Formats: sequence, C-alpha cells, structure tokens
Amino acid sequence: VGSYTLDFSGKLDHEVDVDVEIGLGTVTIIVPKNSGVKVYCEKNWISHLNIDDDFKEREDDTYYTPNYHSASGKMNMHIEAGLGSVKVKRK
Repeated sequence: VGSYTLDFSGKLDHEVDVDVEIGLGTVTIIVPKNSGVKVYCEKNWISHLNIDDDFKEREDDTYYTPNYHSASGKMNMHIEAGLGSVKVKRK
C-alpha cells in the first residue's frame, strides 16, 4: 500500500527487461525519452493504466513508443497491476 515512483530516466544504450508488480497502491514509472520502450500491462477491471500519448497500442495491452524498433537503447517492461494504478511517462 502506498505511492511509489520508479525513475528509469537517463541514457540507455542497450536492451533491458523490467518487471513491475503492484498489488494495492499507485506507481509512477518514468522511462527515458530517447529510448525505445515497450510496455505490456496485465490489468483487470479494478486496475488502471495511464500511459503517455506518444505510446501506441499495437497488440492487446502492449504499447510501443514510435522509435522502439530503431532505438539502440530499448526497455521492455512487463507490468502486473492488481488493485492499483500505474502511470508511465517519458522524461
């Protein structure tokens, strides 16, 4: 229970995988502006995902930044949200 911020901003020059699990609470995830980011969020009817407008949904519950395939630094994020709220923004 609580509110958390995970700040991954900064320079990313390789590919990384990030797993985030939230049961009850709120988490804000900040991802690098210049990196390619893929977000897959397992959500249910009691969870909420708020994601920046520049992410586009290409598959069910999977969102990509426009530069995902061309970026040298990539972040692949897997989010499991229970009774929580998740916000993903680029910085």
